[in-house]
Amino acid sequence: MTKIIFTLICAVALISMISAEEWINMKDRLKGLVIHFESRRPGQEKNWVIKSGYHAYNDWRYYTRVNQYSDDTILSEESGKWLVKDCGGEYVCFAYAADEGGSQKYLDRQLAAGYPYDSDAKMALLVEDFSPELHDAPQHILECDSMEMTNCRVQSKRWPGFFWLLGWRDCIPDGPDTYYILYGEYMTASKIRVYAPEPSDYYEVIYDATNEGSEATAPYKSETTVGMSSTTSESHTVSSSTTMEASASFAKFGAGAGVTQTVESSWTTSSEQTFWVQVKKTLTFVTQARTRLTVKQLKGKYGIFGISSESYIYEEEDLDNPTKSYKSPVMKMDRDTNTLNVTSHRKPTKEAKKEL
Repeated sequence: MTKIIFTLICAVALISMISAEEWINMKDRLKGLVIHFESRRPGQEKNWVIKSGYHAYNDWRYYTRVNQYSDDTILSEESGKWLVKDCGGEYVCFAYAADEGGSQKYLDRQLAAGYPYDSDAKMALLVEDFSPELHDAPQHILECDSMEMTNCRVQSKRWPGFFWLLGWRDCIPDGPDTYYILYGEYMTASKIRVYAPEPSDYYEVIYDATNEGSEATAPYKSETTVGMSSTTSESHTVSSSTTMEASASFAKFGAGAGVTQTVESSWTTSSEQTFWVQVKKTLTFVTQARTRLTVKQLKGKYGIFGISSESYIYEEEDLDNPTKSYKSPVMKMDRDTNTLNVTSHRKPTKEAKKEL
């Protein structure tokens, strides 16, 4: 009898712990970012929420289903990109951020709680925009139990107490084993992981020269790149949606807006070219007499993508008097001429003196 009572006490304590699970509203952390949803239903991990190829009857309300991808490949899968929009109060909306046909022409389409044609099934459907502030269907609460976002849930405003859940439907022609995003009471099938890689950055030396002579060196020209490319052996396209996703993340983290860590603030003023396909830039360096010149380019990483920015810093070390050495603030390459010219801080040119 004592053993039974102890078991019941443990069961009640476990239920209390589950019910007391604290959820964090992720609106401030994620609004303005492109994110990806992975199912955490047992046995369905690595299945990601994407737009189905089929829609409800003859309108534009497309179903949403899941398909298998890795963390790397989902960043390039157009049908699995969702832009988090502020929909007032504690709610967010999820816009379809895919690049289809060379443009993001469906950003006015949003995931909404609705019924397919001739059905009473509660499903997440991709619908045309219709004033989110006046309609409940596209508005959701996105919550996670930690900032790591590995255990999250999406609750409908239209149907309070109903959450996304991964379920099977046999009446939709995506295939016999396809799972769709439905709505129901919270259960293990409702668990999702939100994937939005945190950006990181660092400075990389692109020029380092020491001039021990008594005269400045002749101008030295070389090339570097500005832009984004895949860091893996596989080919991953840099589309307009990829540009939006990476640039929004660097801008948000650069501004420290609702995030736990930051990157260099100069990312917030980077041009679109920084997050597009790589282009070559011409560099011109003159190293003054008795000087060591070091130039560093700001670079970043977003998931599988590496980014070479147009920002740089340089240092001039006085070989005779280290106290006269100079470190520049963050500077930008010339966007019109695609050049970077480092003018010595120690010995300005005549033109520089006139400007001063």
